[in-house]
Amino acid sequence: MGMISTASLYCRLSASSDPDSTGLRSQETALRELAEARGLTVVAVHVDDGQSGALRNRPGFLAWLRDGREGRADHLLAWKLDRVSRGGPAGLARFLDTLKGLDADGRPVSTPVRFLSAADGLDSSSSAWSIQSAVMGALAETEREQIRGRIMTHRATAIADGRVVGGRRPWPFAVAERPGGGSCWVPVPERAEAIRWAAAGLAGGELSTADVVREWTRRGLSPKGEAEARTSSSGAWHQSVVRRLLASPTLYGASVRYGEPVRNADGTVRIDPGQAILSLGDWQALQAALARRSSNRAPSSSTVELLAGLVHCATCGRLMYPHRAASGRTPTYRCRGAGCERPVSVAMRHAEAAVTERFLEQFGDVEIHEAEDIAPVVDAEAIAAVAEALAAVDKIISADDDEETTLSALRQRRQLRARLAELQDVATTALPLGTIAGTGETYGERWHAAETTEDRNALLRAVWSVIVVAPGVRGGRGGVEGRLRLLDTPESHA
Repeated sequence: MGMISTASLYCRLSASSDPDSTGLRSQETALRELAEARGLTVVAVHVDDGQSGALRNRPGFLAWLRDGREGRADHLLAWKLDRVSRGGPAGLARFLDTLKGLDADGRPVSTPVRFLSAADGLDSSSSAWSIQSAVMGALAETEREQIRGRIMTHRATAIADGRVVGGRRPWPFAVAERPGGGSCWVPVPERAEAIRWAAAGLAGGELSTADVVREWTRRGLSPKGEAEARTSSSGAWHQSVVRRLLASPTLYGASVRYGEPVRNADGTVRIDPGQAILSLGDWQALQAALARRSSNRAPSSSTVELLAGLVHCATCGRLMYPHRAASGRTPTYRCRGAGCERPVSVAMRHAEAAVTERFLEQFGDVEIHEAEDIAPVVDAEAIAAVAEALAAVDKIISADDDEETTLSALRQRRQLRARLAELQDVATTALPLGTIAGTGETYGERWHAAETTEDRNALLRAVWSVIVVAPGVRGGRGGVEGRLRLLDTPESHA
């Protein structure tokens, strides 16, 4: 019979081990037993290890088909039909053409070959083969989607639970056993210290990313050999690599999925304290510093805006909160609106410029006297977390993907705004964050030497307790200066 007695075997194992698949060795053993039972001589064994059945150009699969088309074997054996393809009927097209000896245009080009499977007992010479291949091909595709769904659900659950599920590990971390099972990321001490040093220097304006590159190189913290960091051809640190590394939310303990931080039910980022190298507020200050285009720009805000805890709505008397819309609209201080007949809103940059001008004009030449120390009871990290969640929700709303998503985001935004208002109401009596010490400096000198927005906010709080903002006038007549009323100026600073 010649070639009738020959067989080529095909074994495949996907990257995610399917529940109904077996090891490659088990598949080959079953196929050799099938070949022996049918009196076939095995001439080749082709393997695709870690290849999805949805892929149509798997090397082992193509070599297996060539054995049939080029006459090296007239029997093609696989453990099951889903080892051949999980891409549905369309994914089986090339395989079915090979069995019939046809090319892609349906022209006869080779001798037909026979297919046999070990686990499901399929035989392409059977009268039911056409129906079986169509139905089982569709089932294999459906099973693949179900398996993928289960895997993605498992990954999402594991990530939400703080476990590591694979993927690229960021440079500052090592993998450790997680209490309760699984793995987690923990900071490598010397790398974590290097991150904190860089963050403090960049946020304070003392360092550039070039300085970070030089210092990390001097410390011997080479990224060479680390799969997590892409480097230049010389294997040295590069500024773009440092910037990407410092921009990662994993630095403040966030788990990331599809490039976005994993969130709690209330919209705030799920933070693992054991993973965190920076606080969320320090990380936000670092991002603002990285985004600055020049070093002579005003100090950036981290968790406290310049007028936070100071501006109040003239209509209802409640504290106004900073609002930075993700859509790019002008940042404002605004009244929360609940129960207010005429909620007030004012552009952040105009209000801050007007207050700064008034402050320097009135107190710039006044010497600082020691002020009362006010305990920093404000929960800056909670404020930062809620503010970040609000920005993320605003981004979802501005995208307007679908009505259900938008409505859910609007409800969540109302809840977050209420939570932020509560936190900032507490902050009204908590700022400034520390003591304004008398050192012989003037308020103007201290203002210009301030390194952070919190420092300047504390200076404002030392001279004013409340800044009342009146509703705007249609057309903007009178400007912002006429809408501000600064109250409770201590006599000791007059």
